[in-house]
Amino acid sequence: MPGEPNQKPVSTSPKSRDQLELEYLSQQVEKMKLEIAELKSTSPLDRILSRYLPVVASSIAVVGFLFGVYQYQHEQLAAENQRSESLRREVARGFFESQLKLYLAASQAAATIATSSNESARDDAKAQFWELYYGPLACVEDIGIDYGTNDPDKKEDPRTAAVERAMVKYGNLLEENPDIGDPRMKRLSLDLAQAIRNIVGPSFKLPTPETMDERNEKKPK
Repeated sequence: MPGEPNQKPVSTSPKSRDQLELEYLSQQVEKMKLEIAELKSTSPLDRILSRYLPVVASSIAVVGFLFGVYQYQHEQLAAENQRSESLRREVARGFFESQLKLYLAASQAAATIATSSNESARDDAKAQFWELYYGPLACVEDIGIDYGTNDPDKKEDPRTAAVERAMVKYGNLLEENPDIGDPRMKRLSLDLAQAIRNIVGPSFKLPTPETMDERNEKKPK
């Protein structure tokens, strides 16, 4: 307006590049001062922990993951072994039931031949004995436990093939057509029964039976 003094215009020019760089450097210096002050205020242990704690935490997480995988696989393997063992026991139970029936049938036939005075019953028992001898019993006798040993310092278990030996001895004598009531037949029949008992006894925790000689010693004279 006319009559008013002239005013200087306000400068609105931007800061120069040198000023901006100077401010940036000043800020960086202040930041370094703060970091140095923070480092001075913390103990060496704190600095070590702050440096390695993330690594330790990551390692623990990895180890935990690997242990979880191992535990899962171990549990799966244990469950599979349990299923296999259950299946094996189920199959073995059917086999041992059949084995026991054949054992009892053989012992019954041998006892009838050795003690019965009924000729017809003896003939039937002989037929059954030879049928078992040459067929079903030969498939299952003395199977179910490993009685042998590969250690030369150990004696072989006396039950090894015991039923087979008893059947062979009885069959050899039977082929001689012994007289009714022949004491040798009774002795071999009892030997067969005891051999069978020695085989199946451990499964039922049965005591060891007396031998024929031990029984004879106890008889009153």
